[in-house]
Amino acid sequence: MAKRGEHLITHGTSGTRLYRIWCQIKTRCFNAKYIESQYYSKRGITMCAEWRDDYVVFRDWALSHGYTDNLSIDRVDNNGDYSPQNCRWATDYEQSRNRRQCKYIYNNGEKFTVSEIAKMIDVNPQTAMNWYKQLGVRTLEEFQAKRTAMRKSPKEVRLKNKLNKNRAENTTGGITFEASVQQAKDDLGGV
Repeated sequence: MAKRGEHLITHGTSGTRLYRIWCQIKTRCFNAKYIESQYYSKRGITMCAEWRDDYVVFRDWALSHGYTDNLSIDRVDNNGDYSPQNCRWATDYEQSRNRRQCKYIYNNGEKFTVSEIAKMIDVNPQTAMNWYKQLGVRTLEEFQAKRTAMRKSPKEVRLKNKLNKNRAENTTGGITFEASVQQAKDDLGGV
């Protein structure tokens, strides 16, 4: 005779992280009261029937596709469903690159986010995003050209510093601005 509750034990892993992930996917896809349902069920994102109906099938897929406790499930196509064909196990970094709001730049067959491009060319990520959104910069070469245009030559930097110094020294009624510019150029050897 079966002991009390024994009939409920099917896989014995209901307390695991993987089981909680499976439950969370079901909640996202099928619970209209879920607080973030606008990002899932209300966008038509669902879970394939084979996973929805059988945790063991999901668990077996997960374990055979690289699941570890430091990874999370990621839909390759953010507009696609939770299914074996559209899911993978990803790091937090990989997840952050696979968001709907990410803007991508392709260079020699590689995909980069605007933030990654900003890091490559040493500019503020917000500056790079502004170039993307407001100026239509879409290639690595265009980003590099914008960065180059931003940089001042050493002579230009010295001239600017000298002008600022001259302005500070002449605030009490000294020479005119034009004379200050000429004096700075002369001091720097005719920039």
